[in-house]
Parts: sequence; C-alpha cells; structure tokens
Amino acid sequence: MLLRRVKEVYAIAQLKDVSRTDQFKQSLLTAAQGPYNAARNLVKDTVTAVSNMPKGMMKFMGRAGQSIKNIGKKDES
Repeated sequence: MLLRRVKEVYAIAQLKDVSRTDQFKQSLLTAAQGPYNAARNLVKDTVTAVSNMPKGMMKFMGRAGQSIKNIGKKDES
C-alpha cells in the first residue's frame, strides 16, 4: 500500500506541474470560450446553427454509446 501511495503522490505532483504551463492555461481558456462561441453562432446565424443540431446530437450520442460499451473493459496497454 505504501508503494501505491508514493506513486499517487508523484502523479499528483506531475499534474500540478502540468497545470502551471502556458499550454494548459491556453487550453483552459479555449474550453471556457466554447459555450460562448456556440451561443454567439446561434444568435448570428440561427438557421445554420439549428440545422447543424442533429449532426451534433448524433456525434454526442455516438460518443456516449461508445463510452458505455467500454465500461468494464480492461486497458491492455
């Protein structure tokens, strides 16, 4: 158990280091802008935004289905 905890502490330290990088900050900013951009596009071009909704929903449902299928499967790597 001690070895496992030591590895976890090491992993946490690495995650903290990653969160301090400029690339992480830029990615966080980009992710936060996603909902804003979607709302802006909906207002600017309502017809196109509404016509693209079915495609987006199908992608979402496909990913959700794939995630459900993979629950419980072992990672071979």
